[in-house]
Amino acid sequence: MFVTKIKAFLLNLYPELSRFPIFAQITTTVIPALTPRVKKVIRWGLPIGTIFLVLILGIRIGGVLLGFFVPKEIFPNPVEVVIPTATSTYQSVFLPLQRSVSDFNPQLPDPLPPVFDEKISLEPIVKNSSPSVEVSPQRVDRPTKRFIILAIIILLGGIIALGSKKYKNLIIVGKVNGRPVTRLELEVALNSRYGQQTFDDLASNILVQQLAAKNEVTVSDDEVSQEIEATSVRLGGKEALTATLDRMGYTMVRLEDEMRVQVLVKKLAEKVLKVEVTDDEIQKFFNDNKTLFPSKTFDEVKEDIKQNLLQQKNQQEFATWFADQKKNANIQSYL
Repeated sequence: MFVTKIKAFLLNLYPELSRFPIFAQITTTVIPALTPRVKKVIRWGLPIGTIFLVLILGIRIGGVLLGFFVPKEIFPNPVEVVIPTATSTYQSVFLPLQRSVSDFNPQLPDPLPPVFDEKISLEPIVKNSSPSVEVSPQRVDRPTKRFIILAIIILLGGIIALGSKKYKNLIIVGKVNGRPVTRLELEVALNSRYGQQTFDDLASNILVQQLAAKNEVTVSDDEVSQEIEATSVRLGGKEALTATLDRMGYTMVRLEDEMRVQVLVKKLAEKVLKVEVTDDEIQKFFNDNKTLFPSKTFDEVKEDIKQNLLQQKNQQEFATWFADQKKNANIQSYL
């Protein structure tokens, strides 16, 4: 449904896209292949991003809160720093020097001439002189306090979320007599036991999608839904299907993905293999398996036998054909 909505939205905006084969390839193979990965990224990225956000907010809050705990003894009063000016230097240094020299040598007729001529105005220098600088204790304004309160709320929410059962298995997946089992240990064990087999299955699915795109074979959401509905009928209804999925540890999303691959393989085999079943083969199967049709005539079961034989032939020949395709493909494993 998600892919169908995206495709319909793009076609409504740009109808000419339907003429390009690359558009059909993207909407039928690339997007369905990326959808589970995007869901997995969201599943893992959201809690990890929350952890990083909590850490960043914690550092930010710690830095801001230091302003509340600075002792007042460090800055009891504002400290005034006065920058010397030309006038203050003249009054504090040169005038006392003149007086001391005059007192020491009374024979001097006149005091020493002033360093600055009285006719020269010092007003511009005073106006352009540097102002006093005051150093006061750090204060936290109202917006910063609001930010702190909001950050504390987010921090508490993150802690509660990480402690909930939903996110509890992100780091620790279980305990044995109090000893925690980490997710890393589980991943290493699974990788060592099933890693290569899982990689082979994944590589096969990707190769099937590539071969289907190359041969212009697509699968619609309606075809997948019909296949799931047929499976539900064979099992005895939707409740039986749900119970079977629960027993196997499957989700409906996983079932849809696997059904999509099965339908894709079936359609790909029909296109590239061109398998046929003759009437003689159908008659032979009926004669050899009459016990399977005790109360039906040949004409009644002929079509069913034909479809069954077609499916068997497709599976056998497709397995041989796909093995050759996989052998010639460039598949690299780093496990």
